[in-house]
Amino acid sequence: MHKYLIMIIMCRTAKFFLLAALVVLCCMSPLMANGLDSGLVRQEGRHIYSLQAGLIAPASWKAKWIWLPGVSNKERNHYMLARKVFHLDDAPDDRAVMYITADTHYKLWVNGEFITRGPARSNPHHQSYDVLDLSNDLKAGENLIAVLVHYHGVMKSYYTDPYPGLLVQLELGEGHDKEYIVSDTEWKVWREWAWDSRTEWVNVVNANNFSSSYDFNKARTGWQYPGYHDTYWQHAVYQLGQPAWPPKEPGYEPYALQRPWFSLVPRDMPPLVEHDRPVESIFQLSEAPQYGKYLFWGDRREYNALWHSMQDVHNPLVNSQVEGADQFF
Repeated sequence: MHKYLIMIIMCRTAKFFLLAALVVLCCMSPLMANGLDSGLVRQEGRHIYSLQAGLIAPASWKAKWIWLPGVSNKERNHYMLARKVFHLDDAPDDRAVMYITADTHYKLWVNGEFITRGPARSNPHHQSYDVLDLSNDLKAGENLIAVLVHYHGVMKSYYTDPYPGLLVQLELGEGHDKEYIVSDTEWKVWREWAWDSRTEWVNVVNANNFSSSYDFNKARTGWQYPGYHDTYWQHAVYQLGQPAWPPKEPGYEPYALQRPWFSLVPRDMPPLVEHDRPVESIFQLSEAPQYGKYLFWGDRREYNALWHSMQDVHNPLVNSQVEGADQFF
């Protein structure tokens, strides 16, 4: 049974009364007995969702927001690879639920298998997160969680307080025997330079992503699979949130609910369904010229060389050679 605390605050101004209602929901453990059985909580594949947030919210957030060390929130359009290796004495008997979100987009693999992408589009002050049933994806022995996160860092019509971060909480078991695997500084992270951060966003008003320029020569391959050696990767750092008043004291301990993530909201709708489609043929191969930083010799105005290169991407192959194209089939 959920308990509600309702506080009514009235304050008088010169011309009107301002009425504010503060509702605090104190919820019990996620996936309560009246959840899946009554239809209030629904599950499609691994995704668990409900129109009543309290039914699937974690009892408490033990995970903390993490990111790349030394990377500012002002560095837009960059990517982070994150890995967490952990050991289980036994495969989960029943309950293995993951709560995961990121600013801005994430792709999740568990033990080398692609699980899903998310979260649902949202503003950080009501950050959406996904609830996933991973009971069939974990095993006894060594397990791996691998996450690719793309941070936009650009304000949009629905996204007004950008700040990079990854938040993961995996809960195993029930009651006093519950175990937690959470995002913390033990995670290994790497900035993926294969994506060029200088690309343009798709639409100025309501963009949902950037165009991509990907260099396969710089890509980290196999990082999302068990057995990959991440010895030289960095340890993640906690995100302390945006500066606020009063300033944070030395030794400030970060937590899940902090600026700009004032509220965490579980998914309330089914996810998009993805299907793998094999490549049947290559329609066209073309190349783009490599323009310089300046339009002409002596020009002191910076020239968007990458943007202009991408406009000429339909040129026929002259200086390029493609080998092994059949590997895409």
